[in-house]
Amino acid sequence: MPEEIEEKKEFLKREEIKTMAKDIARLREAEAQKERERIAALKIEEEKKEEREKIEKKRKEEEKREIEEERKIVKEIRERARRRKKEKIKGLPRPLSPFEKIFIRVILIILLFLIFAFLFTLWYWYFKLR
Repeated sequence: MPEEIEEKKEFLKREEIKTMAKDIARLREAEAQKERERIAALKIEEEKKEEREKIEKKRKEEEKREIEEERKIVKEIRERARRRKKEKIKGLPRPLSPFEKIFIRVILIILLFLIFAFLFTLWYWYFKLR
């Protein structure tokens, strides 16, 4: 220990200890500054990551909302189509009974017979009068 004290006295005489202390202080300050910058960069990266996560979360929520809105719209369209289909089915005439079918066919045959009879009569008179 006495040797260290001797060395320190010798260095003090040359004022090297003061410059060494200043150099060491500067080095420590520089290292501290680098460490602060590194910590600040890490904080910035962390904030950016959190911001990205928030944006991603918002985007997913918006997509979910849009999908739900589209599902509602599709559901409404399907419901309208079902209602229209039911209305069309209600608006259709009822099917004819077998009696009605036969009755209509008989009336058509009679009408055709009358038309042929009228044409035959006109043809007969035309050639008879000549």
